[in-house]
Amino acid sequence: MAIIRYVRSGQAGDSGRSEEKDRYDRVFVEEPAGPDAAHSQLRAMLDAVCEGDVVEADSFSQIARSGRELLSVVNQFSEKGASFFFRDENVNTADPVVRQTLTIFASLLNLTEDGPEAAYRRAADYEAKGDLEAAISLYDSMSGYRDSAQRAAACREEIARQIYERARAREERGAFEEAARYYAALGGYRDSAERIRACEKGEIYRRALEAEQRGAYQAALTLYLSIRDYRDCASRIRACGEGIESQTYDAARASEETGRLQEAAGLYRSLEDYRDARERAAACESAMAYMDALSAEDNGDFDRAIVLYERAGNYRDSRSRALACRQAVYKQLCAAAQGREQAGDYGAALAIYRSLEDCCDVSEQIERCERASADRQA
Repeated sequence: MAIIRYVRSGQAGDSGRSEEKDRYDRVFVEEPAGPDAAHSQLRAMLDAVCEGDVVEADSFSQIARSGRELLSVVNQFSEKGASFFFRDENVNTADPVVRQTLTIFASLLNLTEDGPEAAYRRAADYEAKGDLEAAISLYDSMSGYRDSAQRAAACREEIARQIYERARAREERGAFEEAARYYAALGGYRDSAERIRACEKGEIYRRALEAEQRGAYQAALTLYLSIRDYRDCASRIRACGEGIESQTYDAARASEETGRLQEAAGLYRSLEDYRDARERAAACESAMAYMDALSAEDNGDFDRAIVLYERAGNYRDSRSRALACRQAVYKQLCAAAQGREQAGDYGAALAIYRSLEDCCDVSEQIERCERASADRQA
């Protein structure tokens, strides 16, 4: 068996407060989504109750606006084996005698079956106590009696004002999605449409700020850009841009330090003028060229090694290694020229010697080949 509490939000004695919640297994709070809201929580409670459950409410008027409606609700709960206890009237519908006499008792409730003046007074009493929905229901049933139409409109205006204030309070504490739902329920009331748009931006800003604080700068930047005119988004966009650059630079440094030079160079190049990114990119590229040159030199590909050492610039001993490779190339060419000369192929030997004139003193070899060639022709 469960003890269940049913209250209307905003009424005096609202048992939805945290200090009373511990006394009940469940609490259903009827919090309207608009001036004409139906008893959605009453229906939800009817779906939830089981046999033996007891629902505690302050008064008949909390669940019904007429004797017939009261009997209908009580009977629906009775069919599921649940009962009501009404505090103000000290009535427990679990008692079969109470249920049997409830029809007679309902006629004494002075609800909407009363004459218009009694109903008007009861509506005014509900309005004074803050039970505005009950007041509206009675005022609407009076078909223009006295100023009932104006009083109903005033009650609706007050409900709208209360909902608007709830929405504003939630918006101010950052519960933007909840606030937007309240504003949406108000339709065209005051500046609700404008406040909905502000809440939508506020929620995006909140998510962007969270992303920025955990270092997800790209995600934050995307969100800030979608609301660039909101609050300090312009400065936050700049901050995220700086955060992205810092993260990229750190990633480049890590790649460089672990030998992933191609990756590091690409990251540094993407940063353009950030810190020393251009210099670091050039250093990575020089290191890659140097390592490729060493490999080419080891394989005897001196021409390619020379090109790569020159590309490496002043990196380590690139210049001295390039000179050594040139000397190795000269030796190879001289050896090839001497071989051709010894084989009597003076024309080929001359061509090789002449290609070396700018870097070696081969005048003696050239003169010797020219004489040998002339002697052969004579």
